[in-house]
Amino acid sequence: MSFYERYQQLCEEKGLKPQNPEMFKVTQVTSGAISGWKKGALPKGDVLCRLANYFDVTTDYLLGLSEIRKPGFALTEEELLLIEAYRSATTQGRFNIIHACMTEKQEKGQAAIAG
Repeated sequence: MSFYERYQQLCEEKGLKPQNPEMFKVTQVTSGAISGWKKGALPKGDVLCRLANYFDVTTDYLLGLSEIRKPGFALTEEELLLIEAYRSATTQGRFNIIHACMTEKQEKGQAAIAG
């Protein structure tokens, strides 16, 4: 499936035409650019990213490189908070976070063996 066919399908799923005011707003391109896609041209990277975000799919899916719309792997709110804390921590803070996680993992493993 070509990029344009995939784009057209995603628009239809939202009840939109490929060339309408909402899509011009999302893509930030002209009708000429969208007509170019229909003829086989591909959007620029920033436009592709905007489309992927709007349709909640991967860029690979949009380009026809994958049939998977979005990977099934998703992080929980707690996991996202942990990542945010880790990234904003000092080197020592990162070590402490890793140490706490490894200690928890070991204790859970020992409890499973004992239980």
